[in-house]
Amino acid sequence: MITMLRSGIKKSVRARRTGNRSLDPQVDTPNGASEIPIWLLGIADVPSRRADERALGDACAFALTCWQILPCVWRRLVAWAGVGVTNSVVTQSVRDRLASVHTLARTQRLLLERYVTELDRRHVPYVLLKGSAVCAMAYEYMTDRCGIDIDVGVSKKWIRDAEKIALDQGFVQAEFDAQNKRFFLGTFRHRAAVEKQHYELGFLVREQVIVDLDERTKAAIRRDLTHQDPWHETDEHDLACYVTLDLHHGLSMTCTVDEAVASSSELIRNGLRLRVPSVPWVVFQLIEKLYLEGVAVYRKGGYQYADLVRLVAKIETPDALALIELLSKHALGVPAFYVLRRLPTEFGVELPAPVKQFIAGFGQTPERGQDAYKLNDLGDMWPKLWGYR
Repeated sequence: MITMLRSGIKKSVRARRTGNRSLDPQVDTPNGASEIPIWLLGIADVPSRRADERALGDACAFALTCWQILPCVWRRLVAWAGVGVTNSVVTQSVRDRLASVHTLARTQRLLLERYVTELDRRHVPYVLLKGSAVCAMAYEYMTDRCGIDIDVGVSKKWIRDAEKIALDQGFVQAEFDAQNKRFFLGTFRHRAAVEKQHYELGFLVREQVIVDLDERTKAAIRRDLTHQDPWHETDEHDLACYVTLDLHHGLSMTCTVDEAVASSSELIRNGLRLRVPSVPWVVFQLIEKLYLEGVAVYRKGGYQYADLVRLVAKIETPDALALIELLSKHALGVPAFYVLRRLPTEFGVELPAPVKQFIAGFGQTPERGQDAYKLNDLGDMWPKLWGYR
């Protein structure tokens, strides 16, 4: 769901632990985990087992929960089940969602190109963040990775300049009405109150009417309208989507984006020049997000493993050492243990040797009396990601 009102405070719950941990997660994988086709998120070979109707239905249901990377998931699903599924009734909802997501991603990419080109022209330093960064850094096509927002980091010194450019390009300060699935203009007082408690600007939204779609794509998106909040019909019955821009001056209430902006590098994708963070920095952020949200929220964020496996597969030894330094600095050794140990067993992606050695040191249950919160040790998030606990 799109919402411009976000809390920067993430609550975690204390999880009970028993016994020693292991780099082999099979010892604590919940019963029935194999029923969830997690392999759809990965990059290793697809399973060779037969795709019967029930398994195909389960795969389609899972694919819809991973809409952010649906183009990648769909290609793997077809490779597994065969090209016949491209016309199957069972896959109709997935194919409809694919049309929605691909068109939204294409629209976001075009608006991102326009926006960052103007940032560069006006010499406003920036860096892509979160899904926007991963999209550019880890996927074969930029339309393979979508999201609700375009996320851009700009130091507080430049944040109003960046906002002015967005407003000049048709983004408006708006709030989301969840009941009617429409944005409406926000008030200055409300916006100021929200921004005072957050590390990003809110309410930057552009309504984009899409006019270059063929009839088949239009029909697919219309069938999917009730399931995708960015999409809607205008009063003139044209198809339109909302594109939201999140301008971050911080990564949290206590951490600015200044370091990420200063250490960013230029990446050229299809002629588009983008400023992106380092690979270790993005992997570090993914580990933190997967773990801290995973231990607190059921069935949230599992698709980010798709981001993680693609980035980790690119890590060379210098990047591995830089990642270890970040994890050590921020006391995220235990979260890294829980998150990364799944890559070889569930996704077929081997960890760089230094990283594997590093996380192995966090495989012991803390002694009685140690503060789990200070250790960032809230138990295994894996069962909660898939709704087993």
